[in-house]
Amino acid sequence: MPNDKKSDKSLDLTSSQFDAYKALYSRNVQLPCPNAPILDNLTKFVETDEGIILKTFSKLKVQKPEKNEPSTSTKRFQPHQEPVPGKAKRAAKNVLTRMNTVKGPLAMLQTCMDKNIRIKVLTRNMSGIRGHCSGYLVAFDKHFNIALQDVTEVWTRRKHIKSPALGPADDVDDIPQPRVRIRSSTSKTEECERFIPKLMMRGEHVAVVIATDY
Repeated sequence: MPNDKKSDKSLDLTSSQFDAYKALYSRNVQLPCPNAPILDNLTKFVETDEGIILKTFSKLKVQKPEKNEPSTSTKRFQPHQEPVPGKAKRAAKNVLTRMNTVKGPLAMLQTCMDKNIRIKVLTRNMSGIRGHCSGYLVAFDKHFNIALQDVTEVWTRRKHIKSPALGPADDVDDIPQPRVRIRSSTSKTEECERFIPKLMMRGEHVAVVIATDY
């Protein structure tokens, strides 16, 4: 009978048939380590050296790195530190690109330039109409700055030209000057004409633009 009590598997801590409730009230429980110190609860066991080693070992065993976890060498950003997507760089605009998209009255100038239509530009001075320029349009903008080629300019000027400013004159013999022809004259004024291969006119000098064969 005593042998049966010792061989009872329900009191064997290493057996799959161990009965914990029966072991609490039985005096025949065989401890694996008879010399183990008796503690009140598991918390005091964790505070011992053996408990700390077991606790550390269990953490190392349970915490496994996830497969999808990013590498530690990769820099991770907070949501507010993420790079901001930039805007696509818009194409630079200039006089040539704006001429193709012009609308309204300025569209007539674009048509004259595309169809190589000769235009007539009335020019003005501080007190009235100075004359006119006739040529082929090369470029323009919304301020009526106009570039022409093969230009014939006709203008009126006074016969008695103002005295030139005093001071040393620069030598301009190397700069070709267009030949001026007197078309008609009165007692005070004369009508002049000259041919200019290329001419740039500021918008403040333009009074009216007329398409001769529009």
